[in-house]
Amino acid sequence: MVFTDKIIIVMHHSSQGIYKKNILSKSLNVEVFKSTLGILLIFFFLVVGSRFVGYFEQASEGLLEPNLIYKIIFLRFPDFITLLIPLSFFLGIVVTISRLYSDREIYGYISGGLSQNDLIRYLIPQAVVYFLLTLILSIYVAPYTKELSKEIISVDTIDEQIESIKPQNILSFSDNHGFIYILSLIHISEPTRLLSISYAVFCLKK
Repeated sequence: MVFTDKIIIVMHHSSQGIYKKNILSKSLNVEVFKSTLGILLIFFFLVVGSRFVGYFEQASEGLLEPNLIYKIIFLRFPDFITLLIPLSFFLGIVVTISRLYSDREIYGYISGGLSQNDLIRYLIPQAVVYFLLTLILSIYVAPYTKELSKEIISVDTIDEQIESIKPQNILSFSDNHGFIYILSLIHISEPTRLLSISYAVFCLKK
């Protein structure tokens, strides 16, 4: 009877230890996630703001249509997030561990039977999630949206250059090997293009 009671007590303490470690693991992952998300949002808004400034400078110089800026920025979101997730996760871990040491909360983890290797092991699932998310964005999403944004910029630039051309005008090549005489301009519609209106130039080259 005494032997059975000892087994029950040992099992009770073992289950309590596992339950305590699960709580500490969940608490650590939540703190790291909140720190990572906060850092990611800060960096994201800084990057988006800097890109806004750059695109508005191009718009002020007449190199880009202002109404296309928001569409281009939106298409660049996956590219920005892909670059920022690993850095944000690393800084999130650093900030969380530093705060645990400064607030002496780390001793609660140590008293619960956790070592530094245990802390790293508990963060591996979250690291795997960020790795897979970054991999998917960098391989499948970010390249596609980045090419779309480049296509919008190139189409807008070409259309602006064509709009600046006037009929009955002579354009010389930069290498002085010839010139183009613009006969006329017509507007045509191409549904496959990002922009509904494109331009065709009829010219005579000598």
